[in-house]
Amino acid sequence: MDGDSGELSSRVQARLEQLGERMAELRERIRELTSQPVQHGSTAEQAERAQQHAAEALARAQEARQHVSAAYEHSAAAHDAAAAQHELLAGGELSDAAEHRGRGREHRDMSSADRALSGTEHV
Repeated sequence: MDGDSGELSSRVQARLEQLGERMAELRERIRELTSQPVQHGSTAEQAERAQQHAAEALARAQEARQHVSAAYEHSAAAHDAAAAQHELLAGGELSDAAEHRGRGREHRDMSSADRALSGTEHV
């Protein structure tokens, strides 16, 4: 894996963790809003609207997490395709078979890493 893709993977993983933390914060805020009586200064309508906004924010955070997971799945599929191509080239007479097998393994490793990050590791 080259430095750029490793850095990108680290940034995406960090963002994914931030989204998870934000989702937990939003869930806690929803619990707070639904368990407390309306305080002075806020009407029941305002509290209900705030609760709706929190629920919408949580839904958007979950959608973002799904998009990140799908991006990792697409990346894994691309690595699988590249690995398959290298494996085919390794069988050719005019190629460096060891190098192609090595590159195929690298792509399979990157595919596995992407699937682990997406939460859909294949057996």
